Amino acid sequence: MKIFLIAGVSFGGVIAVEIAKKLKPLKTILISSVPTHQEYPLLLKFFSAFPLYRFTPQTAYSNRLVQKFILYSMGFETDEGKRLFLDMLNATNPVFIQWAIDALMKWKNTTIPQSLLRIHGKADKIFPHRMIKDVHYLHGGHSIIFEDAESVNSIIRLAIESTLVKAYSKI
Repeated sequence: MKIFLIAGVSFGGVIAVEIAKKLKPLKTILISSVPTHQEYPLLLKFFSAFPLYRFTPQTAYSNRLVQKFILYSMGFETDEGKRLFLDMLNATNPVFIQWAIDALMKWKNTTIPQSLLRIHGKADKIFPHRMIKDVHYLHGGHSIIFEDAESVNSIIRLAIESTLVKAYSKI
């Protein structure tokens, strides 16, 4: 038996859920993410049904006005968090960004992984907290991994320790 945990942030959480369905980790950790498409807010459900996002030009992601909107949507509160995110956004191939958005809009998962840990910003505008169930809430938005890494790491560290203790006590 392979003993492992898997974690994902935002779209990476969607990927972690898909991997967890196949490989059965001891724990799946989602940060600023959702385990099923049923937790999408109305706006994402709309874009899933009417894929207008496909008409977004690849150059849009480097536009300063678009970047300000993205930063607002992500809920950044610190200049350092904004800088880190913009560095990541500017270094990411726009073709990948468009592919990831399309994959997120087409994702129709209904299976929640066993032993799920969720960490989420109370002010998340991408996946609003009223849609989220069974979660560790932190102050902040979708950007908590950038702006409150210490709290996120503390929750993950405790989860890893307790999960491994349980796993090894069964061996």
